[in-house]
Amino acid sequence: MKGFIVSILLISLASAVVINEEAIKKDPLYKQYSDAMNQIDKAVGEKAQKEISKKMSLKAKFNRKIKLQLARKAKKMAKKIEYVSKVKKMNKVIRKSMKEIKPNTDIKKVLQQVKSQLQLIAGKDTKAIKKMNKLIKKFDKQSQRKVAHIVKKLQKKVQLKKAKKAGLKIGPTEKKLAQKAIKYVQKANERMGKSEKYIELSCKSSPKYCSFFKKSFVVANPIVV
Repeated sequence: MKGFIVSILLISLASAVVINEEAIKKDPLYKQYSDAMNQIDKAVGEKAQKEISKKMSLKAKFNRKIKLQLARKAKKMAKKIEYVSKVKKMNKVIRKSMKEIKPNTDIKKVLQQVKSQLQLIAGKDTKAIKKMNKLIKKFDKQSQRKVAHIVKKLQKKVQLKKAKKAGLKIGPTEKKLAQKAIKYVQKANERMGKSEKYIELSCKSSPKYCSFFKKSFVVANPIVV
């Protein structure tokens, strides 16, 4: 019996809660509260949406900026690579042309060929054209030095041939002695016009090389040293 009474009490309490909830929902104050909460949720939702849209817009703007920067960098890098490649090609032409300079080479013709080849490589690139002009000037100087060196070498060969024909052996010791002999000959020509006395002096100072001094005086005009 007790249990039955307890169960009835519980059922009545549950129904009272349901009735109270329904009564609260129908209450005008609850309605005002509910509307106010909905407006707050809506406002918060709209604000959040605006914030999200703003962030997305900024992100898109930033992405565009980065893409443009990367594109510019890529363009600059491509130009730099192209310039370096052109300079390498131009230097290769210079080296090849320098090797082609021989004793009978027309240096003006070679310089003209180098200019035309470098112009083709440089094209309309202003930076490459500046480098080309510098390289042409450098090549001109280097080629002139090389030609001068070749001429000097050839002259030396001719002098050595003449010396061999005259029967003179040019060595370090002989060179010094020949210089002494030249001084004696010059003195003889200036003061007395004859060299017999100076030949004697030379032979006395260095009897070992007396025959060499005599030979030197014979070919003293000119003596190739």
